[in-house]
Amino acid sequence: MGDYKTKLVIAAIDFGTTYSGYAYSFRHILKKDPLKTYENIWTDDNGKLQTSKAPTTVLFEPNGEFHSFGYERLKRNLKLRDDQGKKILAIDVFAAAIKFLKEQLFEQLTLKVKDMEKTDIYWVITVPAIWQYSAKQFMKEASLKAGIPADQFTFALEPEAAAIYCKQYEASRCVDEDGTTTIKSFAPGSQFMVLDLGGMTFLHFLIIISVLSAGHTH
Repeated sequence: MGDYKTKLVIAAIDFGTTYSGYAYSFRHILKKDPLKTYENIWTDDNGKLQTSKAPTTVLFEPNGEFHSFGYERLKRNLKLRDDQGKKILAIDVFAAAIKFLKEQLFEQLTLKVKDMEKTDIYWVITVPAIWQYSAKQFMKEASLKAGIPADQFTFALEPEAAAIYCKQYEASRCVDEDGTTTIKSFAPGSQFMVLDLGGMTFLHFLIIISVLSAGHTH
């Protein structure tokens, strides 16, 4: 883990089971507003669907070289077949996806900041809290393979990141001494709940609710 305080940009990659994406902000902006971040907007082939995350799908060439990611993978009229017995190392898939997100963000930054260097970025890779050490080590090796130096990234547990965001978010109604009402971040002693519903988790939840509702319909 390196010193993020010396970096110009703090960037986070959220590599999910269903969707992945990244967000970033400049260090001087975060000092003024911890919630001020920038996200990439992904677009599908038709240009109609715009989301802050893209499907976690990676397409490789027959020789194992990276081809495309996310909507770039989905928009092509190619079908992947698994009946030919071809295999590829999982770490190569993860590394290729992380590298794609890393390179795309760097291209965006070079358009905004003159003389931007890759050493100016400090990366945060989110991981589920339930992951064991071996899984986190796998992600570390994949990040290194993607070209992110060991002193330029760290891991963040997904629920902890969500909790920190909620703590900073101005969602509490406060009445000042003069009687005026203002919206501030949670005061000490306040309580809130973080629910982590991933893409597939939420889909399964909707299916269960649908089944239960159908069962009570007469």
